[in-house]
Amino acid sequence: MNRHFRRWGASVLFLFACSAGRVSGGEAILQYFNTGWVELARRIPELAEAGYTALWLPPPFKAGGGLSVGFDSYDRFDLGSKNQNGSLTTKYGTETELLHLVEVAHRFGLRVYFDNVM
Repeated sequence: MNRHFRRWGASVLFLFACSAGRVSGGEAILQYFNTGWVELARRIPELAEAGYTALWLPPPFKAGGGLSVGFDSYDRFDLGSKNQNGSLTTKYGTETELLHLVEVAHRFGLRVYFDNVM
């Protein structure tokens, strides 16, 4: 395989997919895990400027363990507002910070999709 394709191929394919998506009404979705709600809200303007149209975020509810990224559900209705399971916040922040993040994302035209555990 050509060394230039290996080096730049994925980036070129991604840019092509983003361009094609805009023409056909598709989305450029960024999977953004392991970042707190406050930091992510701060970075929304640069993500929108980079051309992303949607964010795929981890489960927003309280998880079972302190090191969990959210896939071992503890309380699907606790978005970081109940003092239970050893903390008030989720791994990513409080419910207020989460709502602010979604508000900022919508203000910049980004959709927000949360991963979910059934």
